[in-house]
Amino acid sequence: MSFGVGCDVEEISRFEKYAAKEEFLKQVCLPSEKEYCQSKARPQQHLAAIFCGKEAVIKALGNLEIDNIGFWDIEISHLANGCPQVRILKDMDCDLEIKISLSHCKTVAMAQVVAFKS
Repeated sequence: MSFGVGCDVEEISRFEKYAAKEEFLKQVCLPSEKEYCQSKARPQQHLAAIFCGKEAVIKALGNLEIDNIGFWDIEISHLANGCPQVRILKDMDCDLEIKISLSHCKTVAMAQVVAFKS
């Protein structure tokens, strides 16, 4: 089994103008992710965290020499207890397990991902 690690950090202020822009949201978010972000009091924090999560997944998979994954191939959702999870929507020719952690404060969002390939 091999593994890859990815992380990303973004300033939330970058996402304040994007949180209500449909064109940007369509490029970055799946409908379920957009709905999740817009259900929150400060959607830009959650949008930034999801963006970080997708960037971190792409970096982790790149370490495993999987480079054909884009933002629309990655779904980030949350369990009932708030823990984030990742699902790759594209058919893969290997078994992947991906663990993700997302966090944000008033000014910064971050994500860390570990991907395992067997």
